Amino acid sequence: MRAGERISRALGLGALTLLAVWGAAGPANAQETGGGAAAPQIFRTADRCMACHNGMVSPGGEDVSIGFDWRASMMANSARDPYWQAAVRRETMDHPAASAAIQDECSKCHMPMARYQAHAAGGELGVFAHVPVAPGGPGPDGDGAGGTATGGPAAPDARATTLARDGVSCTICHQISSEGLGTEESFVGGFQVDTTTAWGGRTIYGPFAVDTGRVTVMRSASSFEPREGSHIQSSEM
Repeated sequence: MRAGERISRALGLGALTLLAVWGAAGPANAQETGGGAAAPQIFRTADRCMACHNGMVSPGGEDVSIGFDWRASMMANSARDPYWQAAVRRETMDHPAASAAIQDECSKCHMPMARYQAHAAGGELGVFAHVPVAPGGPGPDGDGAGGTATGGPAAPDARATTLARDGVSCTICHQISSEGLGTEESFVGGFQVDTTTAWGGRTIYGPFAVDTGRVTVMRSASSFEPREGSHIQSSEM
């Protein structure tokens, strides 16, 4: 095959690939919608937590590092689950008029941080605006480092994508308050997280009392202030 023919064929294949990607990200690929009101940053991704909460051992030498256990769990991979993604895609294909509502509802459990942040700004979350995510995607905490799943530059909503792909992560569960917990309204993602406190003054709950020194260290490292919350160990949680 001559060089000119090879170039033409390569260009043709490239164009077909772009069309396929474009078509796959069609009407079902809903973006966030809503009032667009300013909302404080609410969450951090798990990598910030694992910097300190990994590599921990008990006085008896037992490995109690939560990070590795969580990273391999269904919670950490809730947004990456291909079966779930396919199920949501099929629902949006069967009910295209309700695509935005379906994606937002299904992200309630599988992309909770990104959805809660979107709702705090008066919007909804579009699942397919944030999947698939390549290993070289947005950097920790959505700083925009890296690229998209198709190899391009990081998207403007890189932070939302990073929160989405982190699944059921540390700062969603540990910011859930005791307000209404265990009532029927709190079921299926109806828990309450503070959406008004500014970044740097937010509380994160744990099962134990925290001494002043560790409060200072955690606030410096994560911008969260740890506080004992007995509800974290409750069955309602």
